[in-house]
Amino acid sequence: MWSREGAAGLLTGFTPTVAGYLAQGGAKFAGYEFWKAQLVAMSGGREAAAKHRTAIYLASAAVAEFFADVLLTPLEAVRIRMVSDRTYASGLVPGVVRMAKEGGLYAGFIPICCKMVPYTCGQFVVNEWAHEAVLMTAFLVSGQFLIFGGIKEALHVETAEIRKLD
Repeated sequence: MWSREGAAGLLTGFTPTVAGYLAQGGAKFAGYEFWKAQLVAMSGGREAAAKHRTAIYLASAAVAEFFADVLLTPLEAVRIRMVSDRTYASGLVPGVVRMAKEGGLYAGFIPICCKMVPYTCGQFVVNEWAHEAVLMTAFLVSGQFLIFGGIKEALHVETAEIRKLD
């Protein structure tokens, strides 16, 4: 490919890929936080939602990824068409316009959702569990420092009091 088309051949479809995954990533992460906050509120607040936090993580991730895939699918369709048929379009905008006229912008929506929704659910659940583990570790470590610091201070104060009595 390099000998026939050079760098341009390797970069075919680059713009739709970058635009698609920037839109999808932005919508996924922002959407996840939005839907998580909505589900926590619907659950009755943070305390009530804590019992069902994994379900909230999963539902938030699934809904966010669904809407993110609405943004990603047309750009992926254009990218695939541009890579498979080098004469299809000269760039992203002409490719989207042509495909919108011909149809097929959302032809790959179901397969993309079937791939991305489970992945995103796993991604966010593992991320949240990791945050919980780190926070719990930090809490336990700081708690140990508080306990040992309290014992040290008590011994220090008690020693000082004994010295005053002498």
